[in-house]
Amino acid sequence: MTEPGTGKHLFGLSPEAKGKLIQRMIDRRATRPSGSAGTADEDAPMAAPGPGAGSTVPSAFLRFDQLPGYQELHLQRAAAAHLGIDLPYFRLHQRVARNTALIGDREYINFASYNYLDLCGHEAVSRAAKEAVDRYGTSASASRPVSGERPYQRELERALAEMHGVEDCAVFVSGWATNVTTLGHLFRGKDLILHDAGIHNSVLQGALLSGARRISFPHNDWQALDGILRREPTPLGCWARAVSASESISGSTRAPSTSGWVRSARPWRAAEGMSPENRRSWSI
Repeated sequence: MTEPGTGKHLFGLSPEAKGKLIQRMIDRRATRPSGSAGTADEDAPMAAPGPGAGSTVPSAFLRFDQLPGYQELHLQRAAAAHLGIDLPYFRLHQRVARNTALIGDREYINFASYNYLDLCGHEAVSRAAKEAVDRYGTSASASRPVSGERPYQRELERALAEMHGVEDCAVFVSGWATNVTTLGHLFRGKDLILHDAGIHNSVLQGALLSGARRISFPHNDWQALDGILRREPTPLGCWARAVSASESISGSTRAPSTSGWVRSARPWRAAEGMSPENRRSWSI
């Protein structure tokens, strides 16, 4: 479900069709005899007791079934049921999710996995994981800064740093956490983040957390970015450009022009040499 006013449709429903569906659901409930229930409304929100007599707090703040997010979710389920669409969420996998998945004894092409290198389920990786579980248990019990590290965490980071020829590195539990945490801590209000319009949500959330100014450019359009760099004054702090290197959140897999992205950074890289505050820049 998208936010109102975005122009995006729910399961292909136009705003007009969605409004008619809502009105039909309201009319059907209004005409149903008290205490009866239809099969289409088996997952309808359960009525909860309202606020006590004399309460000045609106019931919308006290009842879970009146929370906007819950009502939107219920509407989504009702729309799917009305259109005969099976909800795609929480499907049960019957084996390791690779480029294919086994669900309900049927094999499907899997577009929803980030097991990119096919290491999940790899014999050597599974064996090492079992050995680590036997020695250290199934949980670190708390974060590394709070509860301390395990040898294999440092060994992994050292190996990755050596492989990439850098001094050190930090491994996060997920790509989403990597972008949110890194951007949220590297940048501040005086900084600027330029990002691909189709960039992953994690980059957007990290930019919002940082408080830095954001400017988006059309997906994989380095010429548009170049124009922004030439128009915008050099930021007082550091700046970063976030590019969808292999795919966008919309599913596009067109690879960006590497030479174009390098050229687009030159106007500000020249300016960076004139001010100590402007010597830091990143490409993500």
